[in-house]
Amino acid sequence: MKNIFSGCVDVLAQDGEEPRIVRRRGANALIGQPVADIDIATTCLPEETIRRAEAAGFKAVPTV
Repeated sequence: MKNIFSGCVDVLAQDGEEPRIVRRRGANALIGQPVADIDIATTCLPEETIRRAEAAGFKAVPTV
């Protein structure tokens, strides 16, 4: 998971954007659930976030 996590953050941090980790990963670990996804907020516009993630082979799920 660490390499996938680092890769995703690197993709979203390009061009001065700022990815931020959201709590779900930690919450899953605290309640003994497997970590199956990573929730990241970013300063990228949603369309750009999706474009970058999919170009790097990640699945992007937009939220509001």
